Amino acid sequence: MEAQAQRAEFWTDLASAARALVSQPSVPLVSVAVMLFPGVLVLSPLHHSVALSVIDFASAIFLLGWYGAERVFFLRHLEGKPVTLRHLLELVKPFMGRFIMLDAHPARSMTTGRTRAMGEITGVDSLSTSRRN
Repeated sequence: MEAQAQRAEFWTDLASAARALVSQPSVPLVSVAVMLFPGVLVLSPLHHSVALSVIDFASAIFLLGWYGAERVFFLRHLEGKPVTLRHLLELVKPFMGRFIMLDAHPARSMTTGRTRAMGEITGVDSLSTSRRN
């Protein structure tokens, strides 16, 4: 019975998130654009340049802050409060440091070490495929 309630809650949350994204499509467009931009540049003459590496690094750092801004977006939607894209973009910088620190947290390092060890045992290198997410 509890599993059914959790499943229903999941679908309710998913529908709420979909409504939020449809109501303000600029939010998912920013996410997709920032994630795809470095990939598009690979197809350009810059694909072996230092500039591409800098752009790739900058987009990754921006995304760390954007993840926090997205959370605010969904929270505001859940509360029924409007939020502008401009406000979300202003939140990116304050969230960057927080999410960078989360990424550098010692517990994350321990998990990464354990994942590498399991990869050596199983022959599956999950870090190289999931690190760019």
